[in-house]
Amino acid sequence: MKTTLKNWPLALTILLILFINNPVHAQGSQESTIEHYKNQKPLVLDIRFCACKAIDLESDEMEPIPSFFEQARAIKVGALEREVGFVSSGGMTFGYSISPDKETDLYVFEHSANYHDSKESVSSQSVISIGLDSWVVIGGYANITERGTEYFSVAVKLAVSQ
Repeated sequence: MKTTLKNWPLALTILLILFINNPVHAQGSQESTIEHYKNQKPLVLDIRFCACKAIDLESDEMEPIPSFFEQARAIKVGALEREVGFVSSGGMTFGYSISPDKETDLYVFEHSANYHDSKESVSSQSVISIGLDSWVVIGGYANITERGTEYFSVAVKLAVSQ
């Protein structure tokens, strides 16, 4: 088969498509893109919520109990050290503000949240100081009924993006 100048645009197009669809090239491109986006948001806000108890009231520990993490839904979002944001998932609508505390190594974290499903609707708001890599329960609700106690809890953690 003789190659003519008429076939060059078609041949180049085919080579370009093969190069772009090559798994090695596509994976490397995706990894560099993910790293690019992670670098734009150096922190991760991890929000956990569930219709369960978050802390053991008979303990001095203030971190969420293991059963909370087993049952909780998670929302993770990249964040800046100074940011106002909003996320929504699984019935939870969550607005937040993050800013460094001027006097400590902590962050001022302000939130307003609303959770609703077919059975309940729960809202919470708070302003707290939060450190990196520590879970903080920011919302808790208990309703004692004839069937037992119904709970709803929200916890957050601010961490360096990895």
